[in-house]
Amino acid sequence: TISATAFSGDGSGLSNVSGVGSLAADPAACSANNFVTDIAANGTLTCDQPSSSNLSDGASLATKTYADAGDASLAAPQYVTLGVNATLANERVLTAGKGIAITEGGSAVTIDNKVDFAQTSIQGGDTISNFPSGGSEFATTYTIPANTLTAGSVIEIWSAGTLTNGASGNQFGFGVKLGSTVVLPGNLGIFVNASVGPAPWMLTGRIICTSVAGNIATLEAQGFMSEQISSSFSVRNFFNSSTISVDPTVTQELKIYQGVVANDVADTATMRQLIVKILK
Repeated sequence: TISATAFSGDGSGLSNVSGVGSLAADPAACSANNFVTDIAANGTLTCDQPSSSNLSDGASLATKTYADAGDASLAAPQYVTLGVNATLANERVLTAGKGIAITEGGSAVTIDNKVDFAQTSIQGGDTISNFPSGGSEFATTYTIPANTLTAGSVIEIWSAGTLTNGASGNQFGFGVKLGSTVVLPGNLGIFVNASVGPAPWMLTGRIICTSVAGNIATLEAQGFMSEQISSSFSVRNFFNSSTISVDPTVTQELKIYQGVVANDVADTATMRQLIVKILK
């Protein structure tokens, strides 16, 4: 406001002047989520929403396109953990690791045990005959990846099939190898009467890795096999009286073999099932 009775020229001689340059009232503010882009001489504001170009680091807000799971940085994790809640006195963390599969189904989550390997076909080499000295290995195998075995790892094995004995009685023995290392010995057979077959056999066992030091993993193994010997079945147990050592830093091929030398060239054995499950 300027108070004066009269003035002339540029007004440089005025006194008692106050409020020069001020507006009579505040201009209307920009609405929510808008900012000022211009101010008119009469105080009217021009408003607009911000964009990435208005920011000093605008590129960081630009639209990003992410690669799919083929991008190593976005690959599915080995473990899925449910975080703890500090307000729960006895909270638990659920981890999906070796031997467990978690399927996300929205509000429903399915948790299943899973196998590492299951035989899905019978190869030509899954039938062996005229068993040589040292044993014959079935064609279907499972390769355990390097660095899988750690202290406390458990390998569960199920194998089954049929056998046919020739005109003379003979022993059949089935066992397990990791690479060339015999873990469950197949050279201790069960006597099968003459002219039996096709008849069932099965083998099951568990191998426990008790320790790992560098490239040496120590194992304990036990299991049993059963065979139809005539109209009845016979069972033989496996066990190791001392620890078994394998190299955990390289792949290990798990193989089932028949380890008894045949007395009759008509003797045959077929493996129709091999299931391997590795815990931890």
